[in-house]
Amino acid sequence: LNDTRMHSGNIAYDDSTKTIYFTLCDANYNGEGNMCGIYMTEYRDKKWTTPSKIASDVNIEGYTSTHPTIGHTDGKTLLYFSSDRPGGSGGMDIWYVVLDSNNIGKSVNLGGPINTPGNEITPYYSDQTKSIFFASDWHYGYGGYDIFESAGGRDQWKMPINLGEPINTSANDLYFSLSYPDTTTGFLTSNREGSFFTPGNTCCNDIYKWNIVIDSTCPCLK
Repeated sequence: LNDTRMHSGNIAYDDSTKTIYFTLCDANYNGEGNMCGIYMTEYRDKKWTTPSKIASDVNIEGYTSTHPTIGHTDGKTLLYFSSDRPGGSGGMDIWYVVLDSNNIGKSVNLGGPINTPGNEITPYYSDQTKSIFFASDWHYGYGGYDIFESAGGRDQWKMPINLGEPINTSANDLYFSLSYPDTTTGFLTSNREGSFFTPGNTCCNDIYKWNIVIDSTCPCLK
């Protein structure tokens, strides 16, 4: 899964097929070819197969595809991902393909109201809440990237809702996820105040855990 010439990350695991989908990014990108692409590997005979680029048109030469996440809608397994490929609303958009053992479908842009002229990245689909969580620097927020939630699936989505404070800050808030099966706790990454970085520099992200605390006054996010 790891390569000395590439950055590896953004793992999504499909338990039903024992398949990992993950991103490999060129560590020495010079503006040609793909900066990042989505690969897959299957667990067979007690070991992982040699990673290969996912089939279909998920990866397009000259453009980035990254941030894979697995979701299930109407009995179908979908791979959501973000990409700057042509045919989107602008910047990085969220796309999906239907996964099938015999054939992987064509990439479909989620369109509005999720995608915008800005960037929508780090999607996470929750089968428990039947909604997609993603980061956007265009939808109205607190500054930088904020986390939004949109209920639905595949081609039917409601207007995204900003998750508000303290999930979102004026810094960049990304990679939101829910713990399984508990939807009252989860994780995100952020370069918000309090992160471990060089003083005066907000270059780098830390991992944060959030949880909903219910008391006599209100259910509160912390």
